[in-house]
Amino acid sequence: MFAARLGDEQANDDESAPKPSKFGVTVRKVTPEMADRLDMPAGRGVIVQDVKPGSFAEDVNLGRGDIILEVNKQPVNSEEDFAKVESSLKSGQDVVFLVRSRGSSRQDGTIFLAGTLP
Repeated sequence: MFAARLGDEQANDDESAPKPSKFGVTVRKVTPEMADRLDMPAGRGVIVQDVKPGSFAEDVNLGRGDIILEVNKQPVNSEEDFAKVESSLKSGQDVVFLVRSRGSSRQDGTIFLAGTLP
């Protein structure tokens, strides 16, 4: 992979590079292949790649493999959407995630995970 050989600065601009977050979670866009496999509409949501121990995301029970569809009623369909919503939130604000839990099917529906940003 070409980007891996560049300096760290450039690598951080890479579209697919995970970005750290105040939520303590790393997300990636749901690819059409993933959407297909998960039996969900393509182009919706972001999938949780990683949750930092002791983070806000862990406190509200977000887990690796969960699909986040909305944050505070804002659809998040890309890393950029997610970062934009996240950066607008301040400490002490309530945050509500609309999530499709890892391993659940379309019939299982979605759940809300909520907490107050530390």
